[in-house]
Amino acid sequence: MLWIIDTAPFFLGLSAYLIGNRIDVLRQKNREILEIQEQLILREQMASIGKVTAGIAHEIKNPLNFVSNFAEGSAEVAGELAEELDRHREKFTAEELDYLRELINELRQNAGDIKKNADRATRIIFTLMDINRGGEGPDIAVDINALLDENINLAYHGYRANYPDFNMDIKKSYDQSLPVLWLNGNSLGRVLLNLLDNACYALYQKQKTTSCDFLPTLTVSTQWENGRLQICIKDNGPGISEGVGQKIFDPFFTTKPSGEGNTGLGLSLSKDIVEKEHKGRIQFESQEGQYTQFMLQIPIRTLDPNNN
Repeated sequence: MLWIIDTAPFFLGLSAYLIGNRIDVLRQKNREILEIQEQLILREQMASIGKVTAGIAHEIKNPLNFVSNFAEGSAEVAGELAEELDRHREKFTAEELDYLRELINELRQNAGDIKKNADRATRIIFTLMDINRGGEGPDIAVDINALLDENINLAYHGYRANYPDFNMDIKKSYDQSLPVLWLNGNSLGRVLLNLLDNACYALYQKQKTTSCDFLPTLTVSTQWENGRLQICIKDNGPGISEGVGQKIFDPFFTTKPSGEGNTGLGLSLSKDIVEKEHKGRIQFESQEGQYTQFMLQIPIRTLDPNNN
């Protein structure tokens, strides 16, 4: 009887510990269940929004094509009208000719502005449709270093086509031991091209506002470690302020001029692709006036799962 009394506190303490530990485990499981529930609710809401958005985008796309095409046609008609006016200029006074030419030029400019903004709206529509499609497309065998090279060329030469005075130095540090990876190369390529386009834009903005001693430099690296791919894209452009950095992944947020066809969806879409489709992470670090670096970390398979 004495032995039972003496050891009772021990067993009571052990029971309390086990119960407390059990409660902690249950609380953790409840938190996990609530998080999963919230994710499922959000996913269902986003899927519904995506379907509505895709439907609206599809309905708007065709009328926008008509607007763009007729604006282009109107500009051509204005040009033909100007040619006819020149052929019959002897029928008008100098003042009348100047007035008519001014009207024709105004018509041509208005048609150009209409087409420019219709094309911008069309780009927004296609971006929204891309968001709704999400990870559409099969996984394929991808050489990451080659994919980066391809998109660097696309971004650089695409930017130089619009701004011939733009030049940059490209530094590459590729992990040559990278295996051929199995992933959705189309969606990852879209992310890379967006980040590289942004880097070219940042470098050109700094090139225009600094001395001729500034050398725009793009630094790109890849690394494969413990089943994870890491890609770093760095530019020595103007950097990102703390205030802008807090909103940089927000949908429709952009620091670029609205008249240049920018939707503010590039980084938001890139984040969704990396985190939701590829189950990875996208982060950035920046020092204002010095540099910006984006880092992608993606867990990737190296074999075709269909052959396993």
